[in-house]
Amino acid sequence: MMTTANHETGYYPLCASTDEAGRRYGNLAHHMGPIEPHMMRLIGAVSRALESGLFYSDAVLAAVIADFGNYLQPGDTEIGKSEVSGGQFGMEVYYARRYLDACDQRVMLDAAAEKLALRNGTHLGTLMFNDFKVTTGCVASGVSRSGVTVTGKRGRTVVRFSTNAVAIDCAIERAFEKGKRPSATLAHARAMIEQPPRAPAPPLDFGLFAPGA
Repeated sequence: MMTTANHETGYYPLCASTDEAGRRYGNLAHHMGPIEPHMMRLIGAVSRALESGLFYSDAVLAAVIADFGNYLQPGDTEIGKSEVSGGQFGMEVYYARRYLDACDQRVMLDAAAEKLALRNGTHLGTLMFNDFKVTTGCVASGVSRSGVTVTGKRGRTVVRFSTNAVAIDCAIERAFEKGKRPSATLAHARAMIEQPPRAPAPPLDFGLFAPGA
C-alpha cells in the first residue's frame, strides 16, 4: 500500500489495512487523534455526498471517487476488492461516514442534554421507551455526556438501565402521546416533587353532629 510516498506525490495515502482505517477514524470519533489534511479531505467529500441526498454505500463511494478526481492514484480504487466490497478505499469512505455519524449523534446528545438539563437526581416522571413499556417514578443518576442511568418502576418491580439523553427525550414525548403523563416536558415531574407538602386537614368538629345540635 502507498502511504508516505503518496504524501510526497500528492496522492491520497491509503491506510495499510482496513483495521488501520478503522482505528484512525474510530480514534477521531473519540477525540483521540489529530485530523490529518488527507483525512479531512475525505471526510469533506463524504459529507458533500451525503448532503446531496445520496445514501447507499455504492453511490456515496462513486461520488467520493468523482470528488477526489486526480487526488486518487490510478489503481487505488481496485486495491482490496477481492477482500471487501468497495476495496480498501471503499472501507476508508465507510469509516469516514461512521465518523460523521458519530459527530451527528454527539450534536443530538448535547442538544437533548441541554434541553432536559439532566443532573444526578433529576426526576423524569413516567417514561415510555421504544419497547412501549411504561416505567414510572423515573430518576436519573450517573449523568455524563455519554449516557445516564435511569431507575424507575414497572408495576411493583424496580428497574435500572443505561440510556442517553436523546432516548429519554423521545421516551417523554412517547409517554405524553400515549396519555401516560400530563406534559411532554420535565416541568410537571419536577413540580410534583418540589411542591410543598399539603397542610394537614383540620380535625372534624364532632360537636356539629352531637345529639340535639
